[in-house]
Amino acid sequence: MLVEDYRVFWRADVRDNTPYIGGLYYRSEIKDFIQRVEADGDKEIVGIKIDDTYNLEFIYKQVEAETNVIDVDFGGEEE
Repeated sequence: MLVEDYRVFWRADVRDNTPYIGGLYYRSEIKDFIQRVEADGDKEIVGIKIDDTYNLEFIYKQVEAETNVIDVDFGGEEE
């Protein structure tokens, strides 16, 4: 698996040079949810907030959509 094939979200208080251990798994459909959210191309998930409500909050950034439309001003005035 390439590094580009997955994302890792870390707590804000992790420290460099600290041995963290993985290997605890929980099966969910979060991957599918993130793909659906990002499918339109206007959002990118950048974090996940977990609290005691059993809800997950997905934090995202707006992504500017790339288009092939060129906005041209021909200098004419509207009538």
